[in-house]
Amino acid sequence: MRFGILGAAPFARRTLIEPAKACPDVQVHAVAARDRARAGAFAAKHGIPHVAGDYRALLADDEIDAVYLPLPDDRHPEWVRAALEAGKHVLCERPLATGEDTVRELAKFAADNGLVLTENLPQRYHPLVRAARTVLDSGELGAVRKIVLSAGVPGERRGPVVHGLGYEAVDLLRVLARAETEGEPEPLSARGGNRSMHARLRLAGGGRAVLRAANWRLALPRPVTHVYATEGELRLINPFAPHLGHQLAVLLGDTRTVRHFPRRTAYSYQLDAFARAANTAEPEALVALSETAATVRIVDALYRSVGGKE
Repeated sequence: MRFGILGAAPFARRTLIEPAKACPDVQVHAVAARDRARAGAFAAKHGIPHVAGDYRALLADDEIDAVYLPLPDDRHPEWVRAALEAGKHVLCERPLATGEDTVRELAKFAADNGLVLTENLPQRYHPLVRAARTVLDSGELGAVRKIVLSAGVPGERRGPVVHGLGYEAVDLLRVLARAETEGEPEPLSARGGNRSMHARLRLAGGGRAVLRAANWRLALPRPVTHVYATEGELRLINPFAPHLGHQLAVLLGDTRTVRHFPRRTAYSYQLDAFARAANTAEPEALVALSETAATVRIVDALYRSVGGKE
């Protein structure tokens, strides 16, 4: 599968270029940017063989099978649709769109044309998060009563916290709350500033959740997520960047079980799933866009709660 990148975003190295080198089914074929010279410098730096004249030229390239879209959030719907219209599979940075109706519209267009569309949510594909979900699905911990979830990274992170780290936090909350089968969390309150968000939500089963997301200037302790249930506790260390060190701990009675998984990046697992979905027509390998729409609905509600600005 040959990828084209729309936009010479520096973080594309971490999200696609490096993972592609470890994925035999994927090659980064071309890049385009508003400034062709910038795209050329980006291609030379990262060993990308082709530079397109502009976004439209990249989409018209018959040698490109899929597009990675790391453009600013407000440009996602426009260029996702353009890429789909050009017959390309699409991996889009989150959020796919602001507004669940737009997500559902794009999802239908992709499905009607036999194309893969998903957003960049790599933690969903890592064995750490999948194992945590398996534990919760087993019922051994009983009913979930409280989830306390922290999301943050060292250094500056551009973009609104709610639509950045807050989006990741809401998505993970939905996984741990088993929202697609048990019911969606309901936002109760949220407050935020330029670099942080604190939100409270009610779980469908009557429990509650606390989300904290922050852009940190200094390296702080790894984020920890706690799931408190009637029969025990589940603890996740560093679910958003597990390749930097992680842990899954299950406390059940007097027994504490700890598990670790390979230090492979979550982006690599995601890319494997994307290629499999596109090459074998197995969309179930990816996060369903109905779940994306649900996450967008919650995030938009939290964004309104903090005044629609950060």
